[in-house]
Amino acid sequence: MEKLDNAKQLDTETFKVNPLFNTHWCTATLTSLDQTHRSLTVLRDSGSLQALISRDKLSSHYYVDTGESRLIKGVTGDVVRVPLVEIDLQSKYGTGKYHFGLVNRLPDHTFDALIGNDLNRL
Repeated sequence: MEKLDNAKQLDTETFKVNPLFNTHWCTATLTSLDQTHRSLTVLRDSGSLQALISRDKLSSHYYVDTGESRLIKGVTGDVVRVPLVEIDLQSKYGTGKYHFGLVNRLPDHTFDALIGNDLNRL
């Protein structure tokens, strides 16, 4: 029987996903190093060059810091350095270990992560 960690899980019943995103989002499963599982709400963002995951909805035992970072430029034009983390993710967009940029929070509180064009299995 799998263990579930709902401590920081976003309740999609409370925060409804904008209907304009209906074909671009899904629920994914994140697996920690100790094999606990957590559901994430992820958005496929074809305009993003870097997959991003929100730190404010994620416990540190769900990712491994790679020691690397990436520079990202948001819609405001500001360039910020974000740490690159490795996560184990299962979703309709793929299953395996992936690198995500770790941001403090995403602009839309409905989503835990954005899957960009860089998503490649490690």
